[in-house]
Amino acid sequence: MKLVKHVDEDEEEEDAPEDGFVEQTDIHDTTAADIYRAGRSKFPIAEDEMEEYLKQRYDPKSRGTHGDYDEYEDGEQIPDEITQQSLLPDVKSPNLWPVKCRIGEEKQTALLLMRKYLALENDEKALQIKSVVVKEGDRGYIYVEAFKSNHVKAACEDIPSLNVSNLQMLPIKGMTDILRVVRTTYGIKKGSWVCVKRGIYRDDLAKVE
Repeated sequence: MKLVKHVDEDEEEEDAPEDGFVEQTDIHDTTAADIYRAGRSKFPIAEDEMEEYLKQRYDPKSRGTHGDYDEYEDGEQIPDEITQQSLLPDVKSPNLWPVKCRIGEEKQTALLLMRKYLALENDEKALQIKSVVVKEGDRGYIYVEAFKSNHVKAACEDIPSLNVSNLQMLPIKGMTDILRVVRTTYGIKKGSWVCVKRGIYRDDLAKVE
């Protein structure tokens, strides 16, 4: 049954397939969850193995830091400002490449790319990318860190939610802007009512004392 209704130009553009995306004619109503499930079967990786990889790569405790200081070889402490400055990208760092992604599928697609990377890590076809970034609120894009555009295209191959045509790397300043974390502060005052979003008291109302 088909309902006839008025569709404005914005809706027509949103419904139309974008150039460069692979159309899955044999799969109807594909969702981000469907894509991730397909990736799990195509690139089988144990969940504990993926968890261990993430801990080693991103857990500050695994980097050997000592509070707000690192150490020189002779044991002298390095101020935190210097260590932070050394983490900024330069001309020798991998580039960051924006890749068009189907809207609403950014996070699941990034997870699929990570799973593909781990599955091929010890293979002759190992992916030559360094990381995948999803910026909260930046819909329709993921960011792949790699030295060359060919590395990005090879990693995104066979992933229908990605469009690697017209790849353009970000300038260094653009890289730092993408990776900058902005903390949101909320002006909660005594006597205000709040709604709990997580945990065992999720969706409960509470009064700030």
